[in-house]
Amino acid sequence: MSFERKESRVIQWGSSVKAVIYNEKIVALDEMSNSFVFFDELQSGSILSVLGKHFSELTEEESSSVNDLISHGLLCITEKIAEKNFQDVLTSKGAFECDWALGDSRTSLLSFRPRYFIQATVLLLHAKRYSDKGKLHGLLQTLRSSPHHSMVADEKKLVAIASNVNLAILFLWRKTKCLEFAYTVARIAFIHKIKCRFVVGVQTHPFISHAWVEGENGVVFDRRELPEELAKIVSIGGFKNAQ
Repeated sequence: MSFERKESRVIQWGSSVKAVIYNEKIVALDEMSNSFVFFDELQSGSILSVLGKHFSELTEEESSSVNDLISHGLLCITEKIAEKNFQDVLTSKGAFECDWALGDSRTSLLSFRPRYFIQATVLLLHAKRYSDKGKLHGLLQTLRSSPHHSMVADEKKLVAIASNVNLAILFLWRKTKCLEFAYTVARIAFIHKIKCRFVVGVQTHPFISHAWVEGENGVVFDRRELPEELAKIVSIGGFKNAQ
């Protein structure tokens, strides 16, 4: 990129990067590398001071820091102005402890639906393959590409889908990550044009990354308080403000 073109463009997050502010500190997720990056208060303040600025406005010290973050793919210089720099801003009310343990043996066979169950089995294995290879971006892009505008809310069917994914976890007899469960529920719902929201939330000290699914009545098959406990760094679905 020529110096002149670089000077005329603005500083934004990298194309595969999402970020939140959690307790006044920035947490960034690089979907392509499937990695989280944490910034302390000083670093967060420095990033806040340059986001949206033209490169020509920066001091020599700021330019050096920005170039370093660009080299790691966290920032970029572009003509496109982001609608918002942060997916969420949250002040924690206390550390959230996540004891993820789906595949609950108490799940009733009365919830069994052959179509949902078969899809759940196939998609759980698909999600695990991608997750094990660190291909988070690929999974999320599959969800983003769904035609969300044509979906309708149906909480009863959404719960039935989640129940069958849980049954499939028992059938597969293997540990399932929250990401794999939430992805599978959302993917099946989107296939059947059922509105829901797939969410990934984070906290620091201790660090937790957790994925879940929301219907119109709130979180499905997980803690109802999750949206207030964790900063939502990824949100995909047919609800307002989904990213």
